[in-house]
Amino acid sequence: MKFSSNIFCLFTKCSSFSPETENVGDLILDDQHWTKTQLDILGRPENMRVTRGISTEDLVRRWPGNSTSKYLEIPYRFENESYPKLIKYFIKNTMDELSNEHLDGCIRWIDDTETQKYNYWINLLNNGEGTGCWSNVGHLGDVENQNLNLAPECWSTEVVIHEFLHSMGFQHEHERPDRDEYITIHWDRIIENKKQYFQKMRTENWVNIESGYDINSIMHFPHSAFRTDEARSKFLPVMTLLETGEPVQFPRVKTMSIIDDEQLRAMYPKFCPSVSKPLEPTYGVTEPAREIIEPDESPQVFGSGENGTIGNSVGIFVLLSVYLTCLLP
Repeated sequence: MKFSSNIFCLFTKCSSFSPETENVGDLILDDQHWTKTQLDILGRPENMRVTRGISTEDLVRRWPGNSTSKYLEIPYRFENESYPKLIKYFIKNTMDELSNEHLDGCIRWIDDTETQKYNYWINLLNNGEGTGCWSNVGHLGDVENQNLNLAPECWSTEVVIHEFLHSMGFQHEHERPDRDEYITIHWDRIIENKKQYFQKMRTENWVNIESGYDINSIMHFPHSAFRTDEARSKFLPVMTLLETGEPVQFPRVKTMSIIDDEQLRAMYPKFCPSVSKPLEPTYGVTEPAREIIEPDESPQVFGSGENGTIGNSVGIFVLLSVYLTCLLP
């Protein structure tokens, strides 16, 4: 059974995560945590960023997996009691669906909270409201510091997937060295101290697997990221397509693109076969097979209404009904 946050928000007062949400930078964008070793390789100060590409092995390590297994297992553990049971199920279902529908099961995210049978895992944190959505980049080989934080403001499908892909080694698409061939950055529309998040990565830190620039990537900034108040009041995007001048990623995508899929497979070829179709650039064209959110249908975030309460009694009934249904065999 598919489990979507939109089901719950039909009858509950959910927070919205829309392309016009100006604190989006606190939710999904300013979210890559680097170790000191990684920063030394980057040659950049701590507040600077690089992009997805696929970055070099020295910079971002891959998850090792079990040499005898046919698929790659990525265990995670909920590290405290701050996650409601329903949200734990939502996260598990989101990653299960990603594995089954996008990757044919070649990568599987495993809830190891109770079984604790793995010697490496992701510490899944919830440090409380306002602490944001962030992850270490790649496999650190250090279970004490292999962290991924999903505060209540992060409980939506696209944010969960985005952060888990950071933990797999993904970085941000719009900072590829070749991005200026596809998009225009409008620097005058970006908040001054946020311009660092739009810098291109160095070519030597990018492994080019000849995949097209992916405007539909779940790892790409949307058009409204870190806009100034003036740009927001005039509905001006911070990024536009070079060919058409259209706003980049509006509406916001909600899951992995075809190229995202292939990038992840290329990072873990031992476990994941490559797709057979050529990976053409997807800039300017939204893939019909993927789920998108229309401007008047904002991505919904699990969580509370005003003052931390569910919107109404009908919402509670629907939540419990769907939850119990999901548990039935």
